[in-house]
Amino acid sequence: MVKKGQIALEFLILVVVLLAFTAGIMVVVSTKIVEVTNIREDRIKQDIVDSISREVDLAHTAMDGYTRVFSISQGRLDSVQSTIMIQASEVVILNEKSNFTRGIQNVTVIDNLHPGENILVKQNGQVLLNP
Repeated sequence: MVKKGQIALEFLILVVVLLAFTAGIMVVVSTKIVEVTNIREDRIKQDIVDSISREVDLAHTAMDGYTRVFSISQGRLDSVQSTIMIQASEVVILNEKSNFTRGIQNVTVIDNLHPGENILVKQNGQVLLNP
């Protein structure tokens, strides 16, 4: 015959094993969530950099007098908690985790990139940003 103390001990061991198993699953799931979030943020940053690069390339192929207004979504930048700028012929997105850069054709920066509307103008063969 099984004693009550033995049943209580077996139940306690079973509870501890199940809690350890549950904790292990939670660690794996939370790690995957962080990984997916980082991948999503990197894609958003890459999309923004690619978009600006295409806008600058388009301005360089256009004739003098070209003007184009393009937008950088505040929500998209906020979602990746980043700042964006053009430095030394590169579009740069900075945040605490990682930096994204992409080389672009020469642009004269009058006022750097900012969320909302930005303007590219081509005058006298030069592309100007936010004149």
